[in-house]
Amino acid sequence: MPEPGKSAGGLLGKQRRGRVVAEVASWVVARGRDPMAISTACPQDAPLSLDLSDFDAVGVASSAVAQVRAHAIENECSTAATVSAPQGWHRVVLNCSATGHLNLRVRFVDLTTARSNNVSKALVERGWQLDEDRDGASVRYLPGTEAITVAFDMLGVLALAGAPNDVRSVTAVDSEGRAVDLHT
Repeated sequence: MPEPGKSAGGLLGKQRRGRVVAEVASWVVARGRDPMAISTACPQDAPLSLDLSDFDAVGVASSAVAQVRAHAIENECSTAATVSAPQGWHRVVLNCSATGHLNLRVRFVDLTTARSNNVSKALVERGWQLDEDRDGASVRYLPGTEAITVAFDMLGVLALAGAPNDVRSVTAVDSEGRAVDLHT
């Protein structure tokens, strides 16, 4: 039975976070490191790791898309998740309105001219709309579009023009400035 004023979901979330912290501590101990050196920050404060070379990357990305959409709808606010990129490559941003409309966006300002041309051409061939200033492109999804569809598109865009298949970090924040937990 939850405490007064606490939902069962809140208690489960705390239990889940505690289990994750315990798993990280056991991992650190197994590798001969000091578990007291682990940050006491909750896992939701850390970026989500998205390993583009991992077979399960689409599952991780799909879960992140679902979390961003759920947060936006439940809290009635816009939410954005940013997937990092190595220096000289393009980041991908997933925006979600309070009504569940999803939008993937790429900006080319960090790219060389040649890379920008290659990425923009590939995106247009995939049906993306170039921005008016031609420094970016986006694609919109209707509410009800499955998270896996958006995740596949996101992963495809992250690998465009020979971008490295490395581990990227994903962070999300809503229009109220609150961090969004992508670790569930």
